[in-house]
Amino acid sequence: MAALELMKYLDKLSQAHSDTKSIDLKAPKKIKFTASSKISRYKLEQIHKLCLEAFSKFGWVTSDHIHNQCVFANTAAYKVISEVLGIKCYLTIGYTKAYGATINKSSLSELKSELKSPNIDNPLQMHVWVTLSDGTIIDWTTEAFLTHREGEIKDIKSCMLHIDPEKIKEISYHPILVGDDYLSKVGAFRVGSNNHQQ
Repeated sequence: MAALELMKYLDKLSQAHSDTKSIDLKAPKKIKFTASSKISRYKLEQIHKLCLEAFSKFGWVTSDHIHNQCVFANTAAYKVISEVLGIKCYLTIGYTKAYGATINKSSLSELKSELKSPNIDNPLQMHVWVTLSDGTIIDWTTEAFLTHREGEIKDIKSCMLHIDPEKIKEISYHPILVGDDYLSKVGAFRVGSNNHQQ
């Protein structure tokens, strides 16, 4: 993201934090985002390495194992980043746009409707990713999803997207809520839940 795009993203993230509280969900402690204090390359390498170790415990080794597991995979990444590495971050819920296509388009009103009447038989229309304290986005499943859609398979090592806050990418992120309270209340952690729609 260019500087202006980063500001827009962080504004949306701040609104997502407020909206999380407004619908009576537990919001994480608010983070003061500082783009000037960038996450080091070493820490990014540690995130990559430790996430892969966590994923290996589930037997995940290719993009096909995680292409429809954004809740499980990126929540696991969030726990590695926040609890193991001690990096401040948000588990972020919303939708993405990639190469001109909107993936898992959602809105606050749609997420609220699901919260009132969870439908465990239908996949959730949303995406989950991690936002670090400098605005950097970590996402393990969008690349896997796009790869699967093309009928290809990648080594899981190649699936982590690290969206640099100062560079424009072909993939944009649109936060709606933050934290894991919503995911728990709609049953998103249930076994077999599928969050990416073809």
